Amino acid sequence: MLEGKTILITDSSRGIGAATARLAVQYKARVVLHGATESEHLRALAEELQAEYIVCDVGDKAAVESSFHTLTEKGVVIDGLINCAGGVNPKNFLDTTDEDWLYAFRVNVLGTVHMCLAVIP
Repeated sequence: MLEGKTILITDSSRGIGAATARLAVQYKARVVLHGATESEHLRALAEELQAEYIVCDVGDKAAVESSFHTLTEKGVVIDGLINCAGGVNPKNFLDTTDEDWLYAFRVNVLGTVHMCLAVIP
């Protein structure tokens, strides 16, 4: 079912995203990894899976578009998207600030929207 398909997995340098990338490769998909920052985890997983990767803040629409432009220039066509990116600033509810909530919204909601807008066309 995934054989020959290219799947982009956000926040895939560790955790659920990395496990999802490994599973997709087991099903013979080609994966494109993503990280908010370039890290040793991201580079190591890209090497392990022989995968391309992009680095961008999913909450920044221009950064997402730039990353996709780079993929497009390389001839990469994305067949599927798995949005694993997410984030919160864990703290006591009464100690949260507007910035904490805006960060969570930007990553968890706008990040998904930005990635979908980039992939769907």
